Amino acid sequence: MKRLAWSFVAWTLVGAILLLLGCTSKDIQRRNELISTVHESSKLFSVHDMEKYLTHYADDFQWDPVSAPSRLSRSDFVAAISNLPKNDPTLYHFQDKVLASGNFAFYDGCSFVAKNPSTGIMYRTYHADIVEFSGLKIKVMTSFSDGAATGVALGLIEPPLPEPPLPGTRSWPTAEPQPTKLKPLAAQKESQARWNSHDVASMAKMLHHDAKILISPLFDPVGREAYAAWMEIFFRAFPDLSVNATRTFDMGDGWVASEVKMAGTNTGSYLGHPATGKPITLRAAYLGRYDANGLTTDLRLYFDSKAILGQLGLKPVTLAAQK
Repeated sequence: MKRLAWSFVAWTLVGAILLLLGCTSKDIQRRNELISTVHESSKLFSVHDMEKYLTHYADDFQWDPVSAPSRLSRSDFVAAISNLPKNDPTLYHFQDKVLASGNFAFYDGCSFVAKNPSTGIMYRTYHADIVEFSGLKIKVMTSFSDGAATGVALGLIEPPLPEPPLPGTRSWPTAEPQPTKLKPLAAQKESQARWNSHDVASMAKMLHHDAKILISPLFDPVGREAYAAWMEIFFRAFPDLSVNATRTFDMGDGWVASEVKMAGTNTGSYLGHPATGKPITLRAAYLGRYDANGLTTDLRLYFDSKAILGQLGLKPVTLAAQK
């Protein structure tokens, strides 16, 4: 009887392992299909084959630019996207990284490359997308863009956010990393909780020594020291600033993507502007990657810095056009 019992247990374990492997194989296949579809779509846009490009979007597709008051229809999207190659025949498109899980994908460093008409120099604007698929058709695309990106790239306005650290913003060493041992989903939640605590030293302790941090309005990765300095500026300007995840996706390989709501009240000086007392509310993308110790190795924050100025009643500094 014991031998029969052990035999039953063994075969049960074998069955469970085979089932797990089968599910894992299907997940990998699905991920690869979505990533391949995304790359194919991007290539079609870059050669300006808009007819085939748009076949990747479902008939009931909805576009969700986070700066817009509501979602836009497929016809609105077609009208907007079809004019881009007409306005600039040199325009092309690509993503730095495509992450996929289940029916969702995250486009990290989603980029349009175009030519500055004044200088003839190519420039790049970044944003991120969270995309929901139905089969292999794009059903909903949420776009996290910075409204200042093109103006800054063309030399028309100053960046709404100067590159950190600013003079006099750091006068003590940044705290050393301390492993959390958290799994990626829990680490992402902890990272956002530390943001909401406004304890910059605690935030820094979750950052790997070699962490690469990209704040979308800057478009150049910064290190942990510069990031800590930048956060101090924001916490002084918005003492109640918070991020709260509205949806989160485990993208595999340590990557976790969240859509978050950023909110706060401007009761402190903001980049030289006196406090306005006005609130800000933004939808943003928060992408993190975590190692086996639960430390952040990569962090991307995509939000609209121009929208912050607009909600505070401020305007970007205008520059003379480049010649």
